[in-house]
Amino acid sequence: MKPLRASLLLLALLSLASTARAQLAVSDFASSGEGWLNVMLPYPSALPPNVMSTYVPGWAPGSLTLQDPDGSNATGNVQYWQAPAKFLGNKLAAYGDSLVVELSNVGIGLAPFTQDDVILTNGSLVLTYQLVELPGTTRTRFAVPISEQGWHRGTLAGPEPTSAEFHSVLGALTQLLVRAEYQLGPDTQVLYSVVMAPHHTTDVAPATPPRGLALSAPRPNPSAGATQLECSLPAAAETDVAVFDAAGRRVRTLAHARFGAGVHAIAWDGRDAAGRAVTPGLYWVRVDAGGQSVTRRLVRIE
Repeated sequence: MKPLRASLLLLALLSLASTARAQLAVSDFASSGEGWLNVMLPYPSALPPNVMSTYVPGWAPGSLTLQDPDGSNATGNVQYWQAPAKFLGNKLAAYGDSLVVELSNVGIGLAPFTQDDVILTNGSLVLTYQLVELPGTTRTRFAVPISEQGWHRGTLAGPEPTSAEFHSVLGALTQLLVRAEYQLGPDTQVLYSVVMAPHHTTDVAPATPPRGLALSAPRPNPSAGATQLECSLPAAAETDVAVFDAAGRRVRTLAHARFGAGVHAIAWDGRDAAGRAVTPGLYWVRVDAGGQSVTRRLVRIE
């Protein structure tokens, strides 16, 4: 490959292909309770469809809260968070990914108790899962595998489901439950977020535009070869991307064009506007767009 062509390819400002992250279902409770409910199931055998009662939990921006002043399991039941319709139905696309749940539990009871922590069912087959640890008194994140490993058919004492059985439930989910209470006695349960298949990708949904102009850290840094960065624009704008030396002199203009909203890749091969390799030392990459400016420091080495 000719040097000039290689240099041009290296310095090209590429719009990242929009393979957007598009989780299959998300609840962050930013503006509402999103249809989540609290349900009471029999204790110690907390398996659907034996729902004893259903009610709406307390909501505040960013979380759901459930108060259990007397310890419901003392009266023969245990409380669960019940997922709304967007988490149900055919979720086969989530297979192999995970269900990520953030919650906390503060109790003044005697001790924690063992129970089914996550329950999936298609109305005829029930699958249960037990977390490796209990939620803490502060926000705790758990990633539950969406595959048969670690799950049980029926109760926690049941066998691991076959791949066919897991797929049959995942393909026609009628209920998804996450345990809310973990203490024998009074406790307070908080649910912060639930994400199904956070690594699922789609070529349909566009990436969410960033809130403001942003420029990633250069990588690698220090660098003797090419340096990569990413700039993010909240809206389309005339954009100038340039490299400056420690004295503030413009060394190289990497791009001067109108960029669309979203993330764009930037590369610098360590050469100035005349194609000469710059001397080792301190440099700055600056992006100006939409009346905003952001700068990152990078170091060139031999």
